[in-house]
Amino acid sequence: MAGIADPCFIQKIDIHIESFNKNDQDLEDDTQELLGDQESLKTEPDFSIEFLQSGKKVKWDNRYRSILEFAEGNDIEISSGCLFGDCGTCLTEIKKGDVRYLHQTLITADKGKCLPCSCIPISNVVLNV
Repeated sequence: MAGIADPCFIQKIDIHIESFNKNDQDLEDDTQELLGDQESLKTEPDFSIEFLQSGKKVKWDNRYRSILEFAEGNDIEISSGCLFGDCGTCLTEIKKGDVRYLHQTLITADKGKCLPCSCIPISNVVLNV
């Protein structure tokens, strides 16, 4: 077949890679910092999340990576899209309590709101869901 390169003859110099991330050391530092923070949070799971519209109040379980994942694990539906805080679909009103984000999000929630896909509770929380 003329014009089609045989993949068996592709040389290493023919492959180019671009990275749009931080350098490897910065990623390792960020990961270590995040893991350290998560470990400290695992020692204090003695709070709950109340979901007003669902009528459920559930004790927080640190095995979940986010409030959204926790809600889904307890049969509570929260609309979501990207699962990383970039689309704002899950933006939810916080009636009471505080949350902590585990990574930077593209959407910044206004005071009194949160992105459940990207945060965990750090106190008893009441959400308008």
